[in-house]
Amino acid sequence: MANRYFVDKVPHPNGSHEVHVEGCSLLPESHECRLLGYHHRPETALRPAKTLFRRAHLCAYCAGEWQFNLIAQGEPLERRA
Repeated sequence: MANRYFVDKVPHPNGSHEVHVEGCSLLPESHECRLLGYHHRPETALRPAKTLFRRAHLCAYCAGEWQFNLIAQGEPLERRA
């Protein structure tokens, strides 16, 4: 199932921008985010984010949940790419 992903427009103090899945508790207010569209995996949402912000990266919480679900389902981690 695809989820909606967003990237925060306001950079962190180190200049990076985080990519979040809809519903993430760390997702900033809607006016501070840009929609990246629907994606099946966080890594595919990261691609358009990096075209907008060179220092975009995945939210540790969002990506951690995704990786945890893959492991729980017995999916090999090398399929992430």
